[in-house]
Amino acid sequence: DEGKDAARLLQWLPADRTASLVSSLNLPEGPHSSVQLASGFMPWSYYVVVPTGQFLTVVRQTQTIFYVIVASVLLLGIGLSLFLARHHYKPIKKLMDSVRKNHASEEHRQNNELDWLSEAFEHMNLENNDLRSHLKTKSAALKEKVMADLIKGNVRSRDELDELLGKAGMQLAYERFAVLLIRIDDYRNFEKTNTPIIQNVLKYSIVNVSEEISMEVGHGYGIDLTENRGIALLAGIKAQEGTSCEEMLHEAAGKIRDFFERLFPFTVTIGISELF
Repeated sequence: DEGKDAARLLQWLPADRTASLVSSLNLPEGPHSSVQLASGFMPWSYYVVVPTGQFLTVVRQTQTIFYVIVASVLLLGIGLSLFLARHHYKPIKKLMDSVRKNHASEEHRQNNELDWLSEAFEHMNLENNDLRSHLKTKSAALKEKVMADLIKGNVRSRDELDELLGKAGMQLAYERFAVLLIRIDDYRNFEKTNTPIIQNVLKYSIVNVSEEISMEVGHGYGIDLTENRGIALLAGIKAQEGTSCEEMLHEAAGKIRDFFERLFPFTVTIGISELF
């Protein structure tokens, strides 16, 4: 019977055996599908004939599994993206609410949160820089006033001195200190050869260099004394074993004088007060 079935099926198979590996057959029993398999050892071909419904069931199952996997991955991706969005957006929202409390930042609001935050932080940074500049200017002015009062003898007690130093952000951490008067030699020529702006820049350089070198003996604060043709430096002296405070001051003064003699177009003369 199997041989008869095989012989009967041959007449239904496609005449062109090389046209397609999979063919549809309209048998009396109903639609069937045939699959051609070539032998790897013999010059033969095998045909598998199954009902089309049974043949497509495997394909439909594979498609169903594929669609389920795609849908699962899609839903998982959406869920994960929502979780991450909420997890990361919550701190950003808190930050935005905090920044919105700054009334000035409302002028820089944008539809995009990151752009808006960037604008707001830039605006706040400009405001902070402006405040720092004002504070620095006021601190420098207060420092000059404290120094002028000290040099002119307007401070009468240590408590008053400590209060003024605290307000100016200054400190005299050491018990011994002295005043160095650094005068510019040939001041008339200094004024002739330099514009007022350059003169201020050069005096500012004297203050910075003097304060820097004074750190070798302790610390120091300088102030421009226009009427005395130079600057005054208040130097706090940290005592060291084997070296007197006077020697330390003279060594620092020599370094200041040598520095300007080598690198600047003028020289300075330095006077040192008694120790206090």
